[in-house]
Amino acid sequence: MSPTWRFVWGFLGSAAVELVTFLQVYNQKTIKMPERYLRMGFWGARVLLCAMAGGLVIGYKLDNPIAAINVGAAAPAILIAFSRGYRQ
Repeated sequence: MSPTWRFVWGFLGSAAVELVTFLQVYNQKTIKMPERYLRMGFWGARVLLCAMAGGLVIGYKLDNPIAAINVGAAAPAILIAFSRGYRQ
C-alpha cells in the first residue's frame, strides 16, 4: 500500500471516532448539540489529530487497511502514551 493510502486510512479511522461520537447526540431524547462542535478551534485540533493519525500509520508502515483504521482510531491513546513516556 502506498504511503498516501496509509495516511488516508489512518485519517479516516480517526475521523470515524468523531463521527460515532457526533452521532450519539442524535440517540438522546432531547437533541442538544455540544458546544465544542460550534467552535473552529475544536475542528482545527480534530483535523490535526486526524492528520497525526495518518502519520502514525505511515510510521508503522501498515499495509492492512483494517489495521490502519484501528491505529487511526487509537491515535489519541497512542499519542498520550508517547507523551507520558517522553516526560518520564
